[in-house]
Amino acid sequence: MKTVSVKVYSPAGVFLKLWTTAIFEGFSKELNSGLGECVLKLAEKFDYAGQELQEGNMVKIFVCDRETISQPNGELLIYSGYISQIEPTVDFSKEYIMVRLLGYSTLLALDILKNGAQTTLYSNNTTGLSTSAPSEVADVGHIMRAVIDRYRAETVSPQISYDQASIPLTSTTQQYVFYQRTYKEAMDELRLLAPVDYYFFIDEAGLVTLKLKPTTPTHTFVLGKHFSSIRAVRSIETVRNFLLLWDGRSAADGGIYRHYQDDISIAQYRRQAERITNYGLQDTGGFDAIGNKFIAENKDVDISVTFDILDNNDETRLQANGQPMAGYDIESIQVGDTCKFLGFNNSLADIFKENMLITKIDYRLSKVSVTIKLSRTSVVDWTKMNEKNIDNTMKGNDVILTSYS
Repeated sequence: MKTVSVKVYSPAGVFLKLWTTAIFEGFSKELNSGLGECVLKLAEKFDYAGQELQEGNMVKIFVCDRETISQPNGELLIYSGYISQIEPTVDFSKEYIMVRLLGYSTLLALDILKNGAQTTLYSNNTTGLSTSAPSEVADVGHIMRAVIDRYRAETVSPQISYDQASIPLTSTTQQYVFYQRTYKEAMDELRLLAPVDYYFFIDEAGLVTLKLKPTTPTHTFVLGKHFSSIRAVRSIETVRNFLLLWDGRSAADGGIYRHYQDDISIAQYRRQAERITNYGLQDTGGFDAIGNKFIAENKDVDISVTFDILDNNDETRLQANGQPMAGYDIESIQVGDTCKFLGFNNSLADIFKENMLITKIDYRLSKVSVTIKLSRTSVVDWTKMNEKNIDNTMKGNDVILTSYS
């Protein structure tokens, strides 16, 4: 039997109340991000005015089942976030309150990376980030730690953290300047500067992980036991096989303007181009890191596979000895894990034999819907990033670039 416990805290972490009337629907979590929106339905009157029902308060959701017995208090944290929206509702004779929660990763996109009043920060080999120019070559993992350090130093009651194991050194060094970037933008840019197959994720405890894709499968899913169907979508819409990358400076000021492409992809899918302006790049090494990684991650057809994994706590699917007949410990599945499949016939076995990266999970109590990418890791939304860069371009500058190299 699986049960849910919903606890509410003040922004400072003071426990306020256990919501016994809350109905939990589910939430999503995604690679290079964190926990998404979670909707709760409170069986309370329209005019309920409990002190805990306040925007900004923190909410933690726990589950209790056969796998959580060894956990503290016999329960496992699956979601933490803050109240973003409250909707008292009267529907004929029914009254209830819809409460919308957001994960703490969303706050990283709402605040500017800074040190005191200074919003231009430079990579530094000793401290990760510095307020003093020039920028220095530093390990990408070291810079990422410094970004989180600045968030914690500049934020009241921060719920985001890391440790030395969750953000290791990458053995890849870069030189970079952050100009008025949000914390999320800074983290996105650092992931791009990291080696291929690196990603980050912010989990239910607010722990930031920056790591390389596992080389062996984290999970093995068996057709007929853990899942019964699988859906695959192939799309050319996200292919980008030609990139123009510019640092925002004119040629007279020493600006760098380069292009990257994949000829095989262009021959098959025609040229599909992207333009990126990145003011923080300081040398050709950073250009090549982003340019080559962008092409490697975007040159192929996007193959997205989704399947539902059943939970193993359904009492209707137990053997005589009380052990589950089918299903999986769905709370053990995390984005950034990898998986493989067993049970397919020979015609499909080769398609699903690789070590596939889990990029998104839609969580429900009885199952999770898992999304994987077959051909490449999940990528940052380049279109949105490019729009921000275009908006940030200083209008009125007479910048002329005649050609790229």
